[in-house]
Amino acid sequence: MDHTEEEQLERLREWWSRNGKFVIAGVVVGLAAVIGTRMWTEARNSKAEAASQQYERLLGALGKRDSGQAEQLADGLLEAYGSTPYATLARLALARLKVEQGDLGAAAALLRQVVDGDGEAEIRQIARLRLARVLLADGKGDAALALLKDADSSVTRADSESVKGDIYLALGKRAEARAAYERAKALGGGNPRLLQMKLDDLAVADGEGEGALP
Repeated sequence: MDHTEEEQLERLREWWSRNGKFVIAGVVVGLAAVIGTRMWTEARNSKAEAASQQYERLLGALGKRDSGQAEQLADGLLEAYGSTPYATLARLALARLKVEQGDLGAAAALLRQVVDGDGEAEIRQIARLRLARVLLADGKGDAALALLKDADSSVTRADSESVKGDIYLALGKRAEARAAYERAKALGGGNPRLLQMKLDDLAVADGEGEGALP
């Protein structure tokens, strides 16, 4: 080994003596970050899988009309997996169950949580429509109408107009109801045959249909 190589080795030893511990620490930190990220991803996937299985059991209970078990499963899902998208779906399912039980107040509260939540915009718009129907069924037509002012999603716009028609009709605003039904029909939303039936009923009641008296 010549003099130059000895000098290079000596400089390398000195550098390692001064900086070796920092290099090792950097490697350890890097490995910890990689392992930590992997563990977090695996934990998140595991949590989502568990939430999915809980939601499947909830759907099974609803299918069997076992309201007691369904409520228990929904409450457990919301408590243990409240940060997952399945919590939103559980609230929608539980709200439907509450409507069937006649507990419109509880249904409205659950749907309001979805509407005001940070979930997918389309899911929140669907919840908004359901909440409007619940409010209408609870005799709160004005509140239902106000709620639909923001329902402008292309996915729910037509259905929103159909629900508005029902609200206007319940409030005795027949002209507004007809206009809303016409908009819903033009947008291709809801059930076209049902919309036409509602329009025909309005026409007959207003003396415009074939069966109207002269």
